[in-house]
Amino acid sequence: MKNFSLLITISITLLLFNSCSSTKLVSSWRNPESTVDTKKLKQVWVMCLVKDETTRRVAEDELASRMPGVFMPTYNKFPSSMLKNNPDQVNSEVLKSGYDGIVIMRLVSKDKATSYVPGNSPSYYGGWYGYYGYAAPYYYDPGYYRTDEYYTVETNVYTLNPDKLIWTGMTETVNPNSVQTTIKEIADAINFQMKKEGFLASSSK
Repeated sequence: MKNFSLLITISITLLLFNSCSSTKLVSSWRNPESTVDTKKLKQVWVMCLVKDETTRRVAEDELASRMPGVFMPTYNKFPSSMLKNNPDQVNSEVLKSGYDGIVIMRLVSKDKATSYVPGNSPSYYGGWYGYYGYAAPYYYDPGYYRTDEYYTVETNVYTLNPDKLIWTGMTETVNPNSVQTTIKEIADAINFQMKKEGFLASSSK
């Protein structure tokens, strides 16, 4: 199996939230022998594997803004056509770039789920006037069915020398709407988990 197939095993995707949306980390794994000192990082590639070119650029730029000068978008160096048609060339250039690592984000799945939201109905207990007083202004507020969209994104972190996976996490986002907001929420969730696990650390120097 080509090394590039390993690279394309990370995910963080895109397309997300409005004010009602939410993102949560559903699973993660770290190499117990690996710890990243953020103050010693030099340069790290950021690659978002999505079909839409605009979405890819917005997402990579948003992630790169987290660590300016360290996180570097890949869309200028490796256009989408190159990722699709010349994976061996991408792999070769990534591995010899001299960068510390690569973070890859990918949309794993997009699902829909319909649920019933009950309305407000008057209480049928107690005296008639209590029932009437409650029900008269509204008569009855019926429930309704709501369809939510669930986006599952995988984010993988690799070192390039040696070439190996050192952290992976899966996030779930409900009702995505804004790419930038979603990426920010995913990055926040991942960053929190990495620090909690002791994967990310900052030296005093």
